[in-house]
Amino acid sequence: MEALMALTRYLLTLGLCLLGGVQIVAAAFQHVYALMLIHSLALPLTFITLGGLFLLWFPWRGLLMLLIYNNKTDRWRWPVVALLSAVLGAIIYLRVQQPESASFPPHPIEADVMRIASLNALHPNDNLGPKVKFILETNPDVMSIVEARPDWDKYLPRLARQYPNQIVTQVASNYGDYSMILLSKYPVRRVLIQDEGRIVHYDVDGPNGTFRLVQVHPYSPLTPARHLARNAALDSLSKVETDLPVVITGDFNTVPWQRNIQNLMTRFGLKMAGLPQPTFPAYRVAFYGRQWRVVPVAPLDYVLVPENTQVLASDVRYVPATDHLAVVADVRLMPH
Repeated sequence: MEALMALTRYLLTLGLCLLGGVQIVAAAFQHVYALMLIHSLALPLTFITLGGLFLLWFPWRGLLMLLIYNNKTDRWRWPVVALLSAVLGAIIYLRVQQPESASFPPHPIEADVMRIASLNALHPNDNLGPKVKFILETNPDVMSIVEARPDWDKYLPRLARQYPNQIVTQVASNYGDYSMILLSKYPVRRVLIQDEGRIVHYDVDGPNGTFRLVQVHPYSPLTPARHLARNAALDSLSKVETDLPVVITGDFNTVPWQRNIQNLMTRFGLKMAGLPQPTFPAYRVAFYGRQWRVVPVAPLDYVLVPENTQVLASDVRYVPATDHLAVVADVRLMPH
């Protein structure tokens, strides 16, 4: 028993050090994929620690001790401890469920409240039905869709009654044929295209006056060149002049505390519509009759609104057949 207690203290200390250390390091990182790598390593290791602690409550601890402790040499069999902890930790890790609302609250009845939603539709996936269902059920006033496949054209007429104002902007890409789509219940005009279609500006006649909506999906920083291209695109966005209140939404491919995003927020006087919530990766797999998921670690999708905006609600939603959680926010923009 003393040996088990010593192992408990060891595993608990290791877990706390991993969890605390990774948060400190992650907060200092500006590169989103470095952040994701850190979290991807730390979360499984932390849950492996939990798995190891669970082993200590095993009903047949005497049998367990024969497996993990060598009485002859008075040493732990660390490979066995690691293997058993890893198996249990992986099960716990994959079964962890991030809280999500089963459904977003009904659409606000106040006429001056807007619901804004954003979805990365994962252009290689041709299962568009769940994504259209999400739009119809969530019923946003302004809907941003990035990575939209060409066959979204088949569904846009179905959405025309709810969204009479629809604008499709083709994106120049070597990775597939896709576009940015904006659906709006309000009159809207496309006024500027940047970064080969990855940043699109619209003037929207909202309930409290006209505002500038910017839809973004800059390069993902998979390589140093794409990392620089993403930052350059966000810098170019910050140099655009407008007298209108600005709202920015989409898949930013970076976290909200990254330098370029902070510059954008300072330049246009913006704030987050709610707290940052991880949205990527949002994979789920059916296996042995159960749905398993990888916990999202990076907040890449969000809504930025003017600082004087009243945020009534914000949330993330799982949408099947995509690798990002969708974001939804109910906001009241102040008259300009």
